[in-house]
Amino acid sequence: MNEIRKLIGPVANKVPCQCSDASILRFLKARNWNTKRAAKMLKETLKWRIEYKPEKIRWDEVAKEAETGKIYRANYFDKHGRTVLMMRPGFQNSNSVEEQIKYLVYCMENAIAKLDEGQDQMVWLIDFQKWNMACISVKVTRETARVLQDHYPERLGIAILYNPPKVFESFWLLVKPFLEHKTYKKVKFVYSDQPQSMKIMESLFDMDILESAFGGKNMDNFDFEAYAKRMKDEEKQRSDSGDALPSDQISVTSESDFLVSDVSSEVSDEVDSSYNYEIGSDLEGLDEIQRLQLDCKSKVDDTNELHGAVAGGGVFTIVALMFVTYKVVCGMFVAADDYAAVKRANEFVLREPVQMGDVTEEDLRAYDGSDPNKPLLMAIKGQIYDVSRSRMFYGPGSPYALFAGRDASRALALMSFDPKDLTGNIKGLGESELEVLQDWEYKFMEKYVKVGQLVSKNTSDSKDTENEGEARKHDDDKSQENRA
Repeated sequence: MNEIRKLIGPVANKVPCQCSDASILRFLKARNWNTKRAAKMLKETLKWRIEYKPEKIRWDEVAKEAETGKIYRANYFDKHGRTVLMMRPGFQNSNSVEEQIKYLVYCMENAIAKLDEGQDQMVWLIDFQKWNMACISVKVTRETARVLQDHYPERLGIAILYNPPKVFESFWLLVKPFLEHKTYKKVKFVYSDQPQSMKIMESLFDMDILESAFGGKNMDNFDFEAYAKRMKDEEKQRSDSGDALPSDQISVTSESDFLVSDVSSEVSDEVDSSYNYEIGSDLEGLDEIQRLQLDCKSKVDDTNELHGAVAGGGVFTIVALMFVTYKVVCGMFVAADDYAAVKRANEFVLREPVQMGDVTEEDLRAYDGSDPNKPLLMAIKGQIYDVSRSRMFYGPGSPYALFAGRDASRALALMSFDPKDLTGNIKGLGESELEVLQDWEYKFMEKYVKVGQLVSKNTSDSKDTENEGEARKHDDDKSQENRA
């Protein structure tokens, strides 16, 4: 603790709330107990709070964003005394990235201010009612990830995904092996038609006060007018009591310019470069998602039925959302060092794709990214593509590394990480699974350069024999010509 304060310098004494033991502990956990990185992260948060002034946001400034109840704080705690934030992505009502982020920050500050004494984490209850692909904004997701992972570390106790499309859980199972145990335990999938999963709700909440929409007995629904009154009353109460700011806010505002200068100083160039690389890689991944989405939003059926999201172009949006879930959870609640392998995998010189021609499956294995001097290749339906430009996805240590150096057609169609599905054999797949595979193929054809095709070893051997025969025939012909 003292080492962090020493690294931060005089600023620590000016912001005792933000530099309390509890606050520093959260930043240390978020940076895997690396004091220099934790100090850097805390300094950047101090600077952000001074410039953005989250504690100054008032209800009237964000009320319009709250009208549909897309995010709101429940008027009860879970059984552990944690505040509960209701998130309903299907009730999005605006397109402004700035205003949406402002409302998110307001909700986070509000939830933190209402935490029970001795409690510093909250519960997210994410309801997928009315959710469809049109609800996704990658720009908002990018900014949400940046704000939450940079400035609210270790604030999530548990996230409950209530009645998500079933494919979400499949994707979560795919990325689960890459997460620490403490991280994936924070994400729970709950389905109202599965009594076993509903026991999670019973273990966390008083079912008498939990809303019926989540399996509880409380029949009340979100009432904007009532919620607005509650927020205004709480603001007035804090103002009247002189406790107008959240418990972890920056208490010094009159010396803002001086503090900004203080926190802008560097801990060390080495820490800056590695920290910025890791955060940058995560957020660049969201740009990659934006490219993967293609035109899937235009394919949403007017009925907004969720089952349509699992077929055709919609699969890429689901991939995007689950990838974001992975990145956000890792970035917000797991140490940045977890991405060291991905960082190493990206330390290479990108070369122009080279045509490989006919390649056997055995030979393709050598192009899995383990040798930085070779291109990173992957095959779909027998066609080989150079995916070197996306090593953060397919290179060693990345989420989909096991697909590299293989024809992963079956695994992609089934969205499976099972080793037995890492094959080009697509016999027995259903129509919807073949459509998913087709979308993957279209995406690869559009994004990557085709450099060859898979052939069986027998075919390769026969071609070699044929080529040798033709070469000998050519030599014989030349000999005859010379004799003539």
